[in-house]
Amino acid sequence: MVWRFHCNLCFDGLTSLDWDTDDEFKGTTKIRQAKFIETINWVIRQHSGIGINKFSIRCGLHKEDSDNLDKWIEFAATSKAKIIAFSLVIIDYPFEFHHFPLEVLGTQGSSFVRSLFLTGVSIKPHSGIYGFTVLRKLVLKCVQIFGDIPGFLANCWALEDLEMIKCFGVTNLSIPHQLDKLQHLLVKKMDVETIECLAADLAHFEYKGKEIPIVFNGRSKLEKATIMFEGRNGLARVFTMVPIILRVKMLNVQARISANEQLQKLTPRPDHMFIHLRHMTCQLTVIYLNLPNSDNGVLQLAHCLDVAPRLETLHLDVS
Repeated sequence: MVWRFHCNLCFDGLTSLDWDTDDEFKGTTKIRQAKFIETINWVIRQHSGIGINKFSIRCGLHKEDSDNLDKWIEFAATSKAKIIAFSLVIIDYPFEFHHFPLEVLGTQGSSFVRSLFLTGVSIKPHSGIYGFTVLRKLVLKCVQIFGDIPGFLANCWALEDLEMIKCFGVTNLSIPHQLDKLQHLLVKKMDVETIECLAADLAHFEYKGKEIPIVFNGRSKLEKATIMFEGRNGLARVFTMVPIILRVKMLNVQARISANEQLQKLTPRPDHMFIHLRHMTCQLTVIYLNLPNSDNGVLQLAHCLDVAPRLETLHLDVS
């Protein structure tokens, strides 16, 4: 019976979409899925619920199984698991995300979640949720967001790492100044129009997506940046559209350029100089259009290097 006090409960089940036309395949998948859910429920009924460090579930879930999801979230809350991860795959059509009630994790009288990973769910964050004051890492992937995400984040005072990947429902992403311990911010492939970060101690910023305005706190201590602007002018845009990276010591730039295109020539004025930049990695994908009189776009990178007079290391990766 020692397992009843095991501190890590991790369930990795079926994640494949099961609306295949083969009825026999669908039937087999449903049986396996039902047995997987039954196993989880049996384990959490028998477990002591004491000393849980990590509770994670990765599986596909039908709409009619949402009551089981509520049971699992309730168990994570009552056992005060420090690391909670729910990665769900929608296996119903039309698509409808399962709602993940953030409030449930804050109803035990004290904050206990150190890391929260959510995939394929919908959330409704708001400023009235106070149960995440010790949360250090928050990862949201393919999450549908309704509500006030800045208001929710403002109550996550201990947050050090925030990652948002392919989430939707947020037009303007604002990181509040209350996150004075935030060290790492990643925003990837989100349909946002602006990003504003007021967290003063942010050390590493990563962004991949369309060209948008990115504004940081004037007191920012950013030292490392990883940026990829989608589009053929992405390389030059990195050097002209994101003023905050003028202060970084390490810069990772990813871009697609055409072999026959001239990059924008940059004027090395004092207020546009990367005087702190020491190490840069440049990952370029060159698109060859086989046009006459084409220039080598890679060589035009020299125009960008003109504004980094103290660069010590350049790693150039071209494909």
